[in-house]
Amino acid sequence: MYSEPPGIRRLAERGNTIVHWPEDNPGGHHFIAMDRPDDLAADIGSFFAKVR
Repeated sequence: MYSEPPGIRRLAERGNTIVHWPEDNPGGHHFIAMDRPDDLAADIGSFFAKVR
């Protein structure tokens, strides 16, 4: 069983401080901006609340 963050996240964390990494992707949507715009807007708002 694999319990560590995704490979790309591990690479990103090597030289950066990750302040926001969404853990859920509703329904596995790859085109969330088209399929679930309200969820995307909430996620963007969450990110900017952390970096303000």
